[in-house]
Amino acid sequence: MKGLENFGNWFPIKVIYNSNLTHHSTNCSVAIEFANGDFIFEPILIPTCILALTIGIFCGRHILSTKFKGHISYAISFFMFGTMMTCAMMADSILTQTSGSAEFIFAIIDVTLTSSIAISFAFNGLIDVDILKEEKSTYIAMLVSYSLTCAAWLYTFLAGWYMGFYYLYVVVIAVACTAYLLCETYYLFVKGHHAGLGWLVVGAAWGGVGLYTAIYWSPYLCTLFTPWFNGEFWWFIGSDISMYTIYRFWLENRQSQEVKYDVENTPTLYHPVDMSNDNIALVPIYQ
Repeated sequence: MKGLENFGNWFPIKVIYNSNLTHHSTNCSVAIEFANGDFIFEPILIPTCILALTIGIFCGRHILSTKFKGHISYAISFFMFGTMMTCAMMADSILTQTSGSAEFIFAIIDVTLTSSIAISFAFNGLIDVDILKEEKSTYIAMLVSYSLTCAAWLYTFLAGWYMGFYYLYVVVIAVACTAYLLCETYYLFVKGHHAGLGWLVVGAAWGGVGLYTAIYWSPYLCTLFTPWFNGEFWWFIGSDISMYTIYRFWLENRQSQEVKYDVENTPTLYHPVDMSNDNIALVPIYQ
């Protein structure tokens, strides 16, 4: 059939476990080899990245449209998440057999946004507790922090600074996300804005477990679930779940604040009610 002459060149013919095909390969990995010699490394990551892009776009757009407190900074975080996971799909799965400029660019964007998203959530928390205001200077500070993070990752890659991966990936994410959780704890319990707490707890748990799993538990999970579901898979799917639950937390919490604000600012009207034979009382009516 015309147009399908090369279909056989792309049909996967071999699944390779624990390969040494690329510089990303480990003793707990999966690759699919196509008939034309191309490979896709860790194909199970692709659906998680597509899901992340969907969450980033749709949740980010919804947050931005609400006009609730923090809607711009939170929307930025979600848009960055969708972009980051798309670049991760390209760098960690589709382009891993090459070492060209395309993979390098996607890899730099991936790691830069990974660290920057954590920093972005620290800003979100500071806005939630009113330490920072939703104003131009705050957004400029966010942009500067992202730019410095990108510069640090470029130096790490180009200079071969091994510890840069530890500081920029593990330390920055841990510190920034902890700062966000501390701000949200104050926001929830000291300020009394409890709505959506369950969603936040689930999101924090998935985020923490996912990061720890990717770093320390991958060999064990590889044995338990086969190389298809190694630590990297759980890190990716955990990130998706974490971001979606944070979206639900933010939305539920802000909607509850809006309802509370509406009730507290509802005009009160009074009309006389005959309480006894000779006494007239004024009874408040909320409308």
